[in-house]
Amino acid sequence: MLSENERVTAIEKLERDEFVIDCQKQDQFIQEGDNVCSDIRIEAEKTNLRLEMLRERVIDTTWNKMEVNSTALKSIQNDSLLFNFSIRKREPSEQKVLMFIINQRKMELMEKYRKMELKLKDCLNMSDFST
Repeated sequence: MLSENERVTAIEKLERDEFVIDCQKQDQFIQEGDNVCSDIRIEAEKTNLRLEMLRERVIDTTWNKMEVNSTALKSIQNDSLLFNFSIRKREPSEQKVLMFIINQRKMELMEKYRKMELKLKDCLNMSDFST
């Protein structure tokens, strides 16, 4: 029938889907194809949601915990990149310890400068420990 359909004129020629005799079977094949497509679409949506959730977790545990986020600058004159340092937000307890250490260092330097002004000799020479 297909070869005979090729030999007839354009007016008498039938379309390919007009040769289907079992329309119920054709509808069943179309329905099965739609079901397979639907299953694939559902799995793809689940995968996308899973990856989106993972992305949000990574952002929450890294990017959002930064006080200064990492960025890069590209030079105009050449192709070099310059990166800044990212700084993590400090917890209040960490901030308290840091401020304590900074204050201790300031007091140490103030005492050292005071001794230098009064021309007092240090009990321990720092240059002995720096080498």
